[in-house]
Amino acid sequence: MPLPVRHLPVIQNWDCHECGQCCREYTIHVTDAERQRIADQGWAKRPEFADTPLVVRDGFLSDRWRLNHRQDGGCVFLNEAGRCRIHIEFGGTQKPLACQVYPYVLNPVGDHWRVGVRFACPSATANKGRPITDQKIEIANYAHQLEEREGVRGRSIRPPRSRGWQRLTWENIEQLTKRLSRIIATPGRPLEIRWRHALALAAVCRQSRLNRLDGQRLGEFADLMVEAVSDVPASVPVPSTTGRILFRMTAALYCRRDTGAKRGMFQKNRIRLLRAAARFARGTGPVPPIHAWMPAVSFEELESPLGPISAADDELLTRYYQTKIESFQFFGPIHYHDRYWDGFESLALTFPVTMWLARAFVLQGSTNAIEKALQVTDDSFGYNPLLGTRRQKWITRLMAGRDDLSRLVTWYGR
Repeated sequence: MPLPVRHLPVIQNWDCHECGQCCREYTIHVTDAERQRIADQGWAKRPEFADTPLVVRDGFLSDRWRLNHRQDGGCVFLNEAGRCRIHIEFGGTQKPLACQVYPYVLNPVGDHWRVGVRFACPSATANKGRPITDQKIEIANYAHQLEEREGVRGRSIRPPRSRGWQRLTWENIEQLTKRLSRIIATPGRPLEIRWRHALALAAVCRQSRLNRLDGQRLGEFADLMVEAVSDVPASVPVPSTTGRILFRMTAALYCRRDTGAKRGMFQKNRIRLLRAAARFARGTGPVPPIHAWMPAVSFEELESPLGPISAADDELLTRYYQTKIESFQFFGPIHYHDRYWDGFESLALTFPVTMWLARAFVLQGSTNAIEKALQVTDDSFGYNPLLGTRRQKWITRLMAGRDDLSRLVTWYGR
């Protein structure tokens, strides 16, 4: 039987508003069946496609195929109005599945699917459109197609490890995740304090043998620990020099864009890219433009406090983190095969990265700085292979183990 879709983010809305951004930014791989379906639609017979291949190999010796892009970076099927020609003429179901699914993230866990959203999509960030709970039929259809493609139909997905070789049940993971989401959603407290509360719970749980507890007892233990670590200090020491260097290097990975319309200026010059990396490590002078959106600011300027965030920005960030946590999008195969607590610390690190980048947009005069910064950060979260390397995982664990992660959350959350 197909895996049911059991979790939908009730706080999130979305509909496509045809900005065309995803059609200019992403590589869309197609199966042989999709490639044949596109060929059967007869595009090659039209004059505007006479000298333009519809699909091309993803590399000289690759056996994978992808949709072609034009010189301006747009998908070959993107028209002047920013709409998909396939969708207009044949309907959305005739597009490649990757195009249909975006910006949803479908995550098979245990015996069901969980649904997340990529906030790299401006409509998702702005929460524009129908409630996702009203789109369950369409999402279930996407999930069933993915089951066929990925071969997960009828297969129970094994839970990932929490730390070391310790492996929790899905029921226990559910219990922990509910508590973490509840902390992040706590009203009346600044988000940086909520994040430090959640990280304090994570630190305690890392040291505990949670695999010896069943779902009910683990839930009771987690409730006690949530209360025990709730009294976080109002302020913490500044991050260490090492922590701030490692943070800037991580922020560079989140901001770096080498392809698409948002690519930075160094994507074809490795020497200049190495110089940019050295500047991020040094943390002085102008911030290298490794992303097209990066304004002309200095590292020194980005150390100035942003000030209290607005209620709208707090709602946005809270909604983002609740969606990521409750969709289980921060661990397991969907996130570099991270263990549970490692992935949670990786998600926590996106908060200071987003706030650091938001400072740059504020200095630029942007009126939606945090919304814009979140789109950049989420574009990389779980999708930039450099963030999934063994080296980067070690860096994140080092920052958390030295307590620099909590300090960075406070320092850039000011």
